[in-house]
Order: sequence, then C-alpha cells, then structure tokens
Amino acid sequence: MAAERLRRQVAAFAFSTRGLRCTVSIGLSECHPGIASVSDWVNSADAALYRAKARGRDCIVVGC
Repeated sequence: MAAERLRRQVAAFAFSTRGLRCTVSIGLSECHPGIASVSDWVNSADAALYRAKARGRDCIVVGC
C-alpha cells in the first residue's frame, strides 16, 4: 500500500542538522456506493485520521 510506504519513508528520514525524526498519521476512506457525497467521503477520511492520532500516531487507519 502506498500509504504504508510513505509512512515508513517519513519515519526513516532524519533532519540531519538536529537529529529530529518525523512521523505521519494517515486517515483514508474507501469510495463505495454507501458514500452519498464527496463531503461524506472527506468526513470519513477525517474521522479515520483522528482515530490514527488517537492510537498514538505514526499509523494508518482506513475508514469506511
């Protein structure tokens, strides 16, 4: 999955001048017939992002 590759690449990157590390939380939503509008789709992805952050960050959550 592209999101997992992105998460790993960001986690492996260190800012050379400070030795700082960065992580990402990613919220995804599938587009399926149950999604009534683009707004619902975005809201689903947003809710998945907040669940990823609540899990301790540096993870991917797929909403539906």
